[in-house]
Amino acid sequence: MQFEVCNNLINKLIGCIFRRLRNAIFHTEQRIMELWKGKRLLQLSWQDFGTAAEKLYQEIAADGFVPDAIVALARGGLPLATVMAHRFSLHDLRVVSIVRNASDDRYAKRDRPSLHWIAPPRQEWGPGNLLICDDIAGDGATLAATVDTLGEIGGLTLRSAALVCNVNCRNRPDYWATESDDWVVFPWESQRQGNEPREPLRVAAS
Repeated sequence: MQFEVCNNLINKLIGCIFRRLRNAIFHTEQRIMELWKGKRLLQLSWQDFGTAAEKLYQEIAADGFVPDAIVALARGGLPLATVMAHRFSLHDLRVVSIVRNASDDRYAKRDRPSLHWIAPPRQEWGPGNLLICDDIAGDGATLAATVDTLGEIGGLTLRSAALVCNVNCRNRPDYWATESDDWVVFPWESQRQGNEPREPLRVAAS
């Protein structure tokens, strides 16, 4: 009798855990699909990348923000950061990595942001104006985590820029060139996305 009662309790507990896991997975997928409609692929060309980068530079310069260094969020933020370093005539290009997606697959599960110092090491980051660059702000958590972490150093004035900002982004960067409601393929990642039909993501010049 006692064994049967214990067995029933264990089965109920397992069932409860399973339902909670299933609901957690469902709500995670639901939040992801709130960001991306999941109906099309949008292709950003190299030409539109150049237009977007120049548009961002003009907006940042017009805003009066003069960075002392550029921070690239590897990997996607490296191309934009390189352009910004050239446009602002800076040689101080710093790199951090934020790991969130479980894989490079489309609509992959996203974990809590984890920042890794690539170059220079954390102890060498001094005060100054920093411009943080990324390719896209989905929910904005990646850029927000970077700003929070760098803000702990002290003496830094931070601004963030992204080529693309999702229309439902909750933590928007300070600057973005265009918006999107679905998955964006950037020119440097075109080869791994297969041959699915794509719609061009156009960027209007400033």
